[in-house]
Amino acid sequence: MRPPCSVLLLCAVAAAGCHNYDFATARLPNGELDTKKLIADLQASGRVSLSDGFWIPLVHCDITTFGPSKSDAPTGYTFGQLQAYGPVFCVGGMQEAYFTATGEPAGESRDRRWLGWGIVFHDYEEQIEAKLAPRTRHDWRVALIFGKDDVRYGPSEPTGAK
Repeated sequence: MRPPCSVLLLCAVAAAGCHNYDFATARLPNGELDTKKLIADLQASGRVSLSDGFWIPLVHCDITTFGPSKSDAPTGYTFGQLQAYGPVFCVGGMQEAYFTATGEPAGESRDRRWLGWGIVFHDYEEQIEAKLAPRTRHDWRVALIFGKDDVRYGPSEPTGAK
């Protein structure tokens, strides 16, 4: 039995939209990202961003990207990973790390997780490493009603400290 033409067309469009970049080649021997290589590869490719991933439309998405930062992020580059599952991606998470234009860590990262598109549960954490006042923002909600917003300044205390 042959699949319907619309399914084949959808798969062809999805495959054409995927720019597969092997992020494993941009790792240093210690496992960290080689951001200078990522920046050079991005500029050589002529693309807006480097990406690699796998997705099954509306059911599963696992995508890694590297490209220029958007307006709500520090100037430079953003490395992001998105994992989403379920019907229309109702469960998932996204991590972003930011780098300067020269490839150095910008000292900021964001982590988001959700369940039921964020209606049932969402969790957001933003960490900013600054010399004078490092800051961690943590915000979570359950059923859009219960939750907590918390911003902490200064270095985090070691576990067990009073």
